[in-house]
Amino acid sequence: MSQPTDSSQRPPTGRHLLIDLYTRSELLVDAGLMETSIKAAISACGATLMQYRSQRFDGGGLTAFAMLAESHISSHTWPEHGFAAFDIFTCGSTTDPHRARQVLEQYYQPLRIEVRDIVRGEAASGR
Repeated sequence: MSQPTDSSQRPPTGRHLLIDLYTRSELLVDAGLMETSIKAAISACGATLMQYRSQRFDGGGLTAFAMLAESHISSHTWPEHGFAAFDIFTCGSTTDPHRARQVLEQYYQPLRIEVRDIVRGEAASGR
């Protein structure tokens, strides 16, 4: 029988990166670039793609969602503001969402980027 462990010694359930990326507007309307960059990010972080979907909106903005075996990556773009919001949430010890972020930076060459790294799960709350 296993003994309970202190949650501060357990790895987090997941890592969640919230990325605000500012770049050239023409990059943010390219659905092919979005799909290529997200799939490359998935590969780089060690995740497994289950399904990819995207939608273009009037005005050129895109929403993309990649369902992963380890959680998800999503993006919403506002080309009129040169802005994209990426959400990278991975679970388990075999993935690294920061590698996905690095790939997105290579594809989008941001003029400015803000990254919030949130630890999710029991280890994060100290329970």
